[in-house]
Amino acid sequence: MRPVSYVNFHRGGSLRCETLVLTCIDFRFRKQVAELLMHAGYRDFDILALPGASHALVRNESRDTALNSIELSVRLHGVKRLIIVDHEDCGTCGGSAAFHSTEEEEKFHTSSLQSAVKLVHAKFPHLEVIATYMDWQQIRQVV
Repeated sequence: MRPVSYVNFHRGGSLRCETLVLTCIDFRFRKQVAELLMHAGYRDFDILALPGASHALVRNESRDTALNSIELSVRLHGVKRLIIVDHEDCGTCGGSAAFHSTEEEEKFHTSSLQSAVKLVHAKFPHLEVIATYMDWQQIRQVV
């Protein structure tokens, strides 16, 4: 692999970042999530990608990993806000085929997001938590 260079404007600068984004690992939504968050005014943010996003918090087998990662971002970068991004057709949840309708699928994610927000607030009461759901056209706050 040949070397690729870039300019890092943050090198040697502040290690502060107000926002952490917890998103799914699904490559199909990565670019759209970043673009929409930048459009909404979030310029600098940490990214935590875990299967299922909110499901990583509500499932026992992945909860510690998710919470420890959030804690690290809070401690090292001074994060004050967590944005959780669930998305349509999430394989961790069985994909869209696991639901009878798009409304049922969004309701499922909304419930998971509500549980995730409660878990985060229990451990990090000072964090602002914004829970969102993304379909193929848009991202919107649901909780």
